[in-house]
Amino acid sequence: MSIWKEENRYHYTNFIYDAASDSYVCPEGKRLTYWKTRTKKTDSRQWNHKVYKGRECGACQKRSLCTKAKVRELLIDIREPLLQKMREKLISDEGRRKYFMRQYIIEPVFGHLKFNVGYRNFLLRGLEKVCAEFKLMCIGWNLKKMLKLGIKPATV
Repeated sequence: MSIWKEENRYHYTNFIYDAASDSYVCPEGKRLTYWKTRTKKTDSRQWNHKVYKGRECGACQKRSLCTKAKVRELLIDIREPLLQKMREKLISDEGRRKYFMRQYIIEPVFGHLKFNVGYRNFLLRGLEKVCAEFKLMCIGWNLKKMLKLGIKPATV
C-alpha cells in the first residue's frame, strides 16, 4: 500500500518536509528547495509564505498532473508548524472534548453578535459604559433565545 493519498497525490500535504535541508520532497522523489519568502498585504491582513521551488520538474514525467507551470511551487504559511501543532491538539481526546464544550457554551453567542448582528466594536467609551452596552447585547440574545424556546416573559 502506498503512503500517498492517490485521490490527490500532488496536494501540498503529500510533500514531505526535510528539516535538515529546509526543503520538501515531492511524491515522485524530486526535491523542492527554499526560494524566498513572499508577503501579501491586504487592507485587513498580511500573509507570509515560504516559497519552495522544484529544480527537476522539467524532466519529470508526471509534471502535467502536478502543475501547469514549468516548475512546481509550494507556498507554505510561515505559521504552518504552529497550525500543525494546534491541529494535533484538536484531534486529541482532550482537545476534542474542550472544543466540543466551546461550541455550546459561548462561541455561538459571539458568532451571532459579530456576524449576524454586525456588532464588531463598542460604540461607547469607558469601562462602565462598555459593560452596560454589552449587557444590553446579552439581554437581546437572551430574549431571542426565550422567544425561540417559546418562553413568555412575566408581565408586571
